[in-house]
Amino acid sequence: MSILLSQGAEGKIYIGEFLSKKCLVKERFKKKYRVEELDKKLTKERMLSESRNILRASKKGIKVPTIYFVDLTERKIYMEYLENSCQLKIILQSIYSLPDISPYESLLEKISQDLGDMLSKLHSENLIHGDLTPSNILLKIKDDTGSDLLNNAEKLILEKKNYDDMYLIDFGLSSVSLSTSSALEDKAVDLYVLKRAMISSNPKSEELFDKAMNIYKNKCQNGEEIINKYKNVE
Repeated sequence: MSILLSQGAEGKIYIGEFLSKKCLVKERFKKKYRVEELDKKLTKERMLSESRNILRASKKGIKVPTIYFVDLTERKIYMEYLENSCQLKIILQSIYSLPDISPYESLLEKISQDLGDMLSKLHSENLIHGDLTPSNILLKIKDDTGSDLLNNAEKLILEKKNYDDMYLIDFGLSSVSLSTSSALEDKAVDLYVLKRAMISSNPKSEELFDKAMNIYKNKCQNGEEIINKYKNVE
């Protein structure tokens, strides 16, 4: 089984199998314009960095896909396929396209709380995501017994006006910033990228972002200073 989900300049992502289990496979392309040995070295470093940062985020309580195996020879990372999950971008577009969003106020409040909490954990660990967009944030829903539902995740979330977990995905451009000054700048850029992506998707999501930032400011180390920096970027 191999179903292509997306393909970009760096590689492709598809549904595959690992030890007979359905999984997500992220494969990096060979860069033919590079010297072969340099390309192997850079690809290895980036794959290991991505895997380590996913693990680092998980240890701090951030929901991320579980990594099953890293194949440096084949340039592939095998990781958990998140059943019944939906991009935050799609959920917000669906809600904000309605003439009356009042029935979803509690869901939007939960999203802002979880988003602020997740980002505060990420940045308190000096982790920089590098591609922080609502497309890389997933909402996952389960049934009352905890087992996965074989249904449309977007429909289920909107019907229940609830979800179970918020996941952060795609750490391909992530890094760890150890310098205090550069860390503040890098975190501010992370927030700026997320805000612009949310607003470009739907301007009404700015209020949700601002609420998330109130949570972030109170929970993240140097949170207020980071927010002031991203406002200066604007």
